[in-house]
Amino acid sequence: MTQKGNTSELIEKKYLGLADDNINSKNFKKALKYFEKILKINPKNIKALIGKGFIMCQIYEKNDVAIKCFKKAIQIDEENLKAWQNLGAVFFKIGKQNEAIKCFRYALKIEPENKLLLYNIGLLLEDVGKNREALKCYEKVLSIDPDFSPALNNKGGILFKMKRYDEAIISLEKAIPKLSKTSLIWENIGKVLLKMGKTDEAEYYLKQANKIRKKIL
Repeated sequence: MTQKGNTSELIEKKYLGLADDNINSKNFKKALKYFEKILKINPKNIKALIGKGFIMCQIYEKNDVAIKCFKKAIQIDEENLKAWQNLGAVFFKIGKQNEAIKCFRYALKIEPENKLLLYNIGLLLEDVGKNREALKCYEKVLSIDPDFSPALNNKGGILFKMKRYDEAIISLEKAIPKLSKTSLIWENIGKVLLKMGKTDEAEYYLKQANKIRKKIL
């Protein structure tokens, strides 16, 4: 390797460190400048492409630019998990659920036991009305982490839609220890109990939900 090559790599590394420092201190404008400096030196620097794409999407709402950054990163390294995750997140944000699902599913091939990826795929499938497929995702999440409360809550919600009320209650009640301070879990259990004709029990849970809402207000 030439001296020039070594120097360029050192500069890129230095700028990446400075960009990360500025992101941590929420100085996104300055972080973006460092990412752009890196890309002038090396347009194929994947970390800089992903960093720039993240800022463009999350801070400046320039989703088209972000998509280009993430797609370029994927062209360079098709197995880059962060690039696929971020591309999926942008598509999710702009309402392109089917595109987002494709991205997250590809990311899942890279890291099959990633519970957050599985959970996000479940959310998207539920959003497009594919409840049975979403349920499978949440069940897979719970096979990895049985106490993952968002998946327990969402699984309960789908079982409720399917009129599988007993199973819904079991799933929702398992989520209480971690979601006890949120009104949603109490309200969801109350709704299921009402459908089961258990009015007295439902009233207790709905009252709990109201208490929490009043505290927030």
